[in-house]
Amino acid sequence: MNRIQKIFLVIGVSTVIVLVAFKTFIGFSLFSYPTASAYNNSEVSANDLINLTNQYRVNRGLKPLTPNARLTQAALNHANDIISKDYFDHTSPDGKKFSDWIKEVNYNYFYVGENLAIDFDNDSRAFQAWVESPGHLANIEKPQYQEIGVATVRGKMKGRMTTIMVQMFGSRLLQPTGL
Repeated sequence: MNRIQKIFLVIGVSTVIVLVAFKTFIGFSLFSYPTASAYNNSEVSANDLINLTNQYRVNRGLKPLTPNARLTQAALNHANDIISKDYFDHTSPDGKKFSDWIKEVNYNYFYVGENLAIDFDNDSRAFQAWVESPGHLANIEKPQYQEIGVATVRGKMKGRMTTIMVQMFGSRLLQPTGL
């Protein structure tokens, strides 16, 4: 086998390996995370919260956020932890920060943020509360954010039923594209 044939063989085998890895990754991504837009387990709609956020951003000249399945999974994981451990904070009682939930789903970020809400039975009221809070509004308006994931989970806290809303924002790190 001459040198040119060996090069083409290596390129061909490498291409097959890359394609198989890509298909495996896509299959894993599609079936391992909730739908990219949102996860709902309550009367409050995560999709509506995304739409309200994007409508607000567009009305202020900002780009809408693209739903991301990994951020949605991180939001869902954090919401379920809040319900199961009966706390309401960006940091869990065991010291786990909201950014840790994002890291766990392999979302490699440059910027991330989180908004939480509790005890709202209406999307519009929850969103309005975020807009009226300077810290939450800063997340909604941050131009560096490109993606969003939202989860709404209904569960029992402090002995009564409630709804937890988790809105996660992010901008991914650019991945190297060349050799």
